[in-house]
Amino acid sequence: MSTHANTSLAEHTSGEDNSSHLNVPDATRVVITGFGPFLNITENPSFNINQALPSTLTIYRNRKPQTIALERYPEPIRVTYENVLRIIPQIYDQYASESHNPALIPFFIHIGAGFRGLYEIERLAHRDEYTLLDVDQKEPPLQNAEFLVGSRISNQRVMNSPVTARGFPTLDNKETLQTGIDVNGVVQDVTRDVKDLTMPVQSSNDAGRFLCDFIYYTSLHEAAARFGEEGLKRVLFVHVPPDGTLEEGVKVLEAVIKSIVTRGTSAA
Repeated sequence: MSTHANTSLAEHTSGEDNSSHLNVPDATRVVITGFGPFLNITENPSFNINQALPSTLTIYRNRKPQTIALERYPEPIRVTYENVLRIIPQIYDQYASESHNPALIPFFIHIGAGFRGLYEIERLAHRDEYTLLDVDQKEPPLQNAEFLVGSRISNQRVMNSPVTARGFPTLDNKETLQTGIDVNGVVQDVTRDVKDLTMPVQSSNDAGRFLCDFIYYTSLHEAAARFGEEGLKRVLFVHVPPDGTLEEGVKVLEAVIKSIVTRGTSAA
């Protein structure tokens, strides 16, 4: 999520509630989230696109159809650090708790509002150096903090020496986490497959050190903790332009989804 986003899509299409697993045998599952309002974005295009996506997509391999089940998280993610830390583990519990077989791990795509005039597929997420207040006017979490029983973020007390750094609260992983998805390949696929794009699609190494970057790192961290390196191959973040059309945004996300599933399951 970029603080440069400064206008919203006028159109909003609401999809059906996808809060429970779609019952599509042998389908590859893709879980999709979008954000709620922030700053002057009163209708976040990321959630509008999320809800306008269809329930299923189809790709073909060796002329045989393969179904992709899109499990759209039914509520916009509130743009706060505390909410992201709380809700991402819950989303993994809901959609991936039974995925012991690596081939059955869902993909997780998080969408957020980015720069005007541009789609960006993010390659990595940052742990440190967050400075911006969220929509509740709360600072990013203190790092190297010990959480008391019953809370992941409130009632923190700083361990040992004074700590002023803020970002993802625990320092048990790398400063940056990188998706195992071939981002350059996805950009090429989307550019090829979406006809008459009005805005370019490109890769990015800077998700903005706000809630988009924060949810990306949190999700990559959660995926790695649960599934190891295989989990990192299942998470992606896409920035969508706030001045784009809903129709084109849906086409771009559909192409992203088809690309990552094709590439991620090609060896299966």
